Amino acid sequence: MPPRREQDPKSRRNIKLYLTANGAKSYEEAFSVFEEYDTFISNRLTPDELKQLKILLLKLIDF
Repeated sequence: MPPRREQDPKSRRNIKLYLTANGAKSYEEAFSVFEEYDTFISNRLTPDELKQLKILLLKLIDF
């Protein structure tokens, strides 16, 4: 199944993209790994440490 693209009826500048079946499967697998890692990290840090981690990661995005 090839990727599907559609013009957004609300805005001609936007194009909606849709994943193929393989893309959707890869997304689900990657998201599952992310959830495992997120749980791993969250269980090892205190709420204050998680807050500080979020602040630091957001700071890196703005770098």
